[in-house]
Amino acid sequence: MKFLIDTCVLLDVIEKREPFFDESYAFLKSLSSPSNNQGYLCVKQVCDLDYLARHFFHNDKMARNFIEKILKVFHLLDNRADECLLALEAPMPDFEDALLSESAKTHGIDFIVTRNLSDYQNSPVLAIDPKEALEKVN
Repeated sequence: MKFLIDTCVLLDVIEKREPFFDESYAFLKSLSSPSNNQGYLCVKQVCDLDYLARHFFHNDKMARNFIEKILKVFHLLDNRADECLLALEAPMPDFEDALLSESAKTHGIDFIVTRNLSDYQNSPVLAIDPKEALEKVN
């Protein structure tokens, strides 16, 4: 299965946010082990994560190490111009969520993994939370 990971799930792990950390961490860890399950991020998310990690860690080297680990675990999707245009027209209030949804659709992603399920109600790709995603990979 292919999972596109929303940034909030990664932030739950970086910041050890409770009560979300355990499920998010367990799901992300399951993607790092050999299986048919694959985790994906959009390239734009990696830029966002680098920015957020530098502010969280207050250390450029630690932030870069974090990004290096991310790049070893996740496959990256480029956002295409047509996806951006479709996201603008999508019946979703947040452009970034709409862009993730359009990219997921274009690239044949099975599920978007997020804690913000209500943000993806009109997504063309089903959104599930980390707990449900973990159940699907086990």
